[in-house]
Amino acid sequence: MAPFGLTQVSSTSHVGVAQGQPQLTLPLLLAVIFAGIFIVRQRKNTGVRLIAIPIIYLILAWVLIWQHSATVNAGFIHYLGGGVVWFVGYTIAKYRQADVTWDRHISVAIFAVLLLEFVVVSAQMMGLSVGVFGEAQVAGNIMRPGGTFGHPGNLGKALLLILPFVFQFVRSADVLARRVSKCSLSLVILMTALTFGRANMIGVVIAVLLWIVLNKNKNGLDAKFKSIFLLILICLPFFSIYLLRFEDDPTGGERPELQSEALMQISQNLWGGTGPNNYVEVVGRWASSTSAGFPVHNAFLLLVAEMGVIGALSFLFPFVVVVILSLRSLSSSRATVESPMIYFVAIIPGIIIAAASGWGLLSGNVYLLACIVFSYTAGSWARDRHSFRANAKSSVVV
Repeated sequence: MAPFGLTQVSSTSHVGVAQGQPQLTLPLLLAVIFAGIFIVRQRKNTGVRLIAIPIIYLILAWVLIWQHSATVNAGFIHYLGGGVVWFVGYTIAKYRQADVTWDRHISVAIFAVLLLEFVVVSAQMMGLSVGVFGEAQVAGNIMRPGGTFGHPGNLGKALLLILPFVFQFVRSADVLARRVSKCSLSLVILMTALTFGRANMIGVVIAVLLWIVLNKNKNGLDAKFKSIFLLILICLPFFSIYLLRFEDDPTGGERPELQSEALMQISQNLWGGTGPNNYVEVVGRWASSTSAGFPVHNAFLLLVAEMGVIGALSFLFPFVVVVILSLRSLSSSRATVESPMIYFVAIIPGIIIAAASGWGLLSGNVYLLACIVFSYTAGSWARDRHSFRANAKSSVVV
């Protein structure tokens, strides 16, 4: 959850989905290593088919359409890295061993990461500067910590994305996994509330409520009411501050102006786009709000503006497929309470809200985390389908 750079970049400030020039980060290096291991072990991976379309378009557009520059090259590597992460996430999900040992190890690892994140957030809330992660942002009289992600909005989006894993392990057969996952869920809600990000908080609350509704708990309504009460109890102390943010900034700063400038840019270059990671450099030359260093706060519009309409559609294709498969899983006989597909459904509204109100889902480690979550969900679907067919075949033989 920390984007440590392994190569040096210039100190020139750049605002975009990646750094101003290509940089190798620790998460990307780990993804490449894991991908290499899986390839050497000759794991059959049909999940590559899902990302083939965006990867092929990305390469062709980089060669034939976009003007090469340090920022565009950095964006190209950033999105290409997402493809590597997708391969890793899908492979892990499809070939993992479904047992309590897996649940225990992963749930404890998630809790440890969240606990470390909470330590950084707490230090920032006390006004401390935490090494390379810096200080909390100040909006009026409100301290907004960004944790290890550097920005409160990005931290909130990362916490939203990690929820399906937390939801899944709360239902684990392992007692330790259940207990630490309940603690993880409390940390996710608490830290999201502390970022005071309105869209992210709404997304997390909707996700938890949907999880409670979809959760086929053997204790029935009593357990669901207890969960809702716990959610209210954690969020209540922050309610007045969120109301104050809505009153002070009902439109979200310069979002309307940034959106108008993005729509104008799209109308001028609908098919080619500015090139990945190059939006501020191109649009900032003539647009006053963007020239201050702010991309459009809408991931969908930013995709179209940077990649063109065909590039944006190809990019979104695998993500949309996973959403459709997850929604279909709700009524599928293959879906079980252990399947991550069920719990992924809970965060879909939050992801749409976060993408429509900001661009952080496309940037840095948040984008890589999104690729892990979506690809892991797709791999789980493939695993469930394979198990269902194997069981059906064995029952026919019997």
